[in-house]
Amino acid sequence: MEIQAQVRPITNRSAKVSGNATVRMDRRIQKTKRGLSQALVELILEKGYEQITVQDILDRANVGRSTFYAHYENKELLLVDGPKNLGLNLFGHGAGHEPAPGRLMGFRRLFEHVGASLPLAKATLGKKSGDVMMASFRAQIAHAIRDHYKKKFRGNGKEQMLQGYRAQSAAAAVASLVASWVDDNMPVTADEISDCCASLVESIFEG
Repeated sequence: MEIQAQVRPITNRSAKVSGNATVRMDRRIQKTKRGLSQALVELILEKGYEQITVQDILDRANVGRSTFYAHYENKELLLVDGPKNLGLNLFGHGAGHEPAPGRLMGFRRLFEHVGASLPLAKATLGKKSGDVMMASFRAQIAHAIRDHYKKKFRGNGKEQMLQGYRAQSAAAAVASLVASWVDDNMPVTADEISDCCASLVESIFEG
């Protein structure tokens, strides 16, 4: 009994030390990913995404090749992960805000998040961001649109397919509008551009 009483605290301390080590490791990983994403953003603003190599990112972030590939297979995956790494939460509560039935789809929170950092938005969502990021962005928007108009997807297979096409078309239009707003240095307010988006999407589904 005395031996067990002596061993138990040692076990608890070991678990605590292990937990702290895990937290420190997670923070190091987050710091590394943030540094890589920041380097990519800076390079995109300087010369555009398509011209950037992995070596460019390594040199700017001052990290080794093995460190990069421990987290990402290529620069495309780093680009898609960029908004999360840098705190640009595009769909924190869903682009639609779970509105009441009959209400237009809301995009204000999306534009507020995008507008919080113009340089970051230009790098990740503007015309210099490349096709990979915009494809990912359009897919997220399409998912949010489908969720908002989910009642319209309850028909037969053909009707669901047509509604899917409408969602993809609406997402492409919204993504294009976001990119133009960002590249033009946000000449109108988030509320104004959000209302424009809502009307645009509504016209596709209800027009």
